[in-house]
Amino acid sequence: MYRLINPTTLPLIKLFGGVLFGAMAIIKPTFPMLSVCFLLIFVDCISAWLLARRVRKDHPTANDGKFKSHHFGKVIETLTITCTLILLAYLIQTYVLEFDIHLHNLFGGVCCFWQLWSILENMSSYRENGLARLLQKILVDKSKRHFDIDLKETVLNHKDEIQQIKDEQQKLKDELIKQDNK
Repeated sequence: MYRLINPTTLPLIKLFGGVLFGAMAIIKPTFPMLSVCFLLIFVDCISAWLLARRVRKDHPTANDGKFKSHHFGKVIETLTITCTLILLAYLIQTYVLEFDIHLHNLFGGVCCFWQLWSILENMSSYRENGLARLLQKILVDKSKRHFDIDLKETVLNHKDEIQQIKDEQQKLKDELIKQDNK
């Protein structure tokens, strides 16, 4: 009869399984924090993709609005850095420090803040609405940094069109005021 597992390798398999699951048991308390960080990194990727699509509408040559493998490499790098920082902070907190400062929560909070900041930058970039203008006073416009597109130059290029729209809006307001006065 054919055996799936050689009896001489069974102790090695048990050792490997014990080490693997033992390590997972040690770092289990970090799983919720890692999950939140990974979710924010994923949302940041989606917001960056949406920014690329917004830019592509007006500047087709600047970018193609698609996911690229080198960007995926940066995402993997970010996930690795985040995971390493949180796990090392937890292990230092648990096995090195004698006082309780929740070091892994601090590192996780920093990573979450970093991703939230990036999401806000992506959402405010290459937009002209009120909230985006307010955020652009504080945050960097990523369309300028990543695509070499200055939103102000784009607005200046379409200055005549914008002025026509403003004039039409003013005419409509004046007409509404005249109708209300009658």
